[in-house]
Amino acid sequence: MFSWLRLLPAVSTAMLFAGCATSNPCDDAVAAKLAEIDAKLNKIIEAQTSAGSVQPIEDGADVEALAKIKPLPEKPTKAEVAAYAKAIFDLSAKQTFFSSDDPQYMMIRKIGPGFLNELIPYLNNHYFRDNLAFLAVSEDRAEILRRIPDEPWLIVAMPYVGLDPKADIRQAVLEAARKNTEPKFGFPVQPYLQLLTEDPKVWAELVELSYTKPFLRLIFLKSLEGVEPAARQQKFRRFWEGQKNYPFLYCDQQDWLLETAARNGVEEALAELLIQPKFKDDNVEQDQRDMLTRLLPDASTVPPREMNAWYRSNRNRLQFDPADHCYRLRAYP
Repeated sequence: MFSWLRLLPAVSTAMLFAGCATSNPCDDAVAAKLAEIDAKLNKIIEAQTSAGSVQPIEDGADVEALAKIKPLPEKPTKAEVAAYAKAIFDLSAKQTFFSSDDPQYMMIRKIGPGFLNELIPYLNNHYFRDNLAFLAVSEDRAEILRRIPDEPWLIVAMPYVGLDPKADIRQAVLEAARKNTEPKFGFPVQPYLQLLTEDPKVWAELVELSYTKPFLRLIFLKSLEGVEPAARQQKFRRFWEGQKNYPFLYCDQQDWLLETAARNGVEEALAELLIQPKFKDDNVEQDQRDMLTRLLPDASTVPPREMNAWYRSNRNRLQFDPADHCYRLRAYP
């Protein structure tokens, strides 16, 4: 982790020798400063090493443990494939770093097609998902479509089992959208948005469902294409009303709703955004400061912790500008 720190003393020494190679004498002040930096860096390295704080930033594949997994026979049974896949999955589940050289790729490819039911519990894992071309075949199409309403991430397998007929895919997506309300529900529909719009009836129902179901956010945003500003603002009001009380699991999800609705004319969302705890003092990240300035350009010099008070004092004079997605002060009559 700190190997670059260990190189700096050598770099400093090289710089000194490079400077002395000229006909002019070395600058004693520069040399002293570099020596001081070297000493400080060495102390940092020693302190971190002695404290045991030098830890890898990322956890890669455990090659030794993976090598101990019993290889599959030439004609494995379903039980053998299930045990083999679980062993790979368990050893990969906590990884935070992935490389194209990781042994899991070749290990999983050796499974081959014909074991979809045994592999479905693991297909949302990075390695299994990246090997779908070797695991899923056209014969699996009907089973994958049947499972999508309950396990929507399986939609990533559709290119490998066949995209035609498209009506089957639209129906599977629609059933998943109707059926699910779970906050953890993940739905990777982005590659299929255009396909979904090709059936006006299915698309209209998906858009209607998107007002109350956050996992259909991409469908809602797609539905805004070509919409006039006034109608767009009305759609965002419906979107806000349908999701403002949703039990989001992560603050980022709630923040996105507040900021996006506020930027699209929902003043209630703006008011709620400004009372968020992150604005209680001036220790606010720059991107949050920029966001406040974009929303309330006339308050660009107001400290973040005072923004809510400024808003309450001026809210009767604020008017939404749909062109710039912000709120501007009206001049006094």
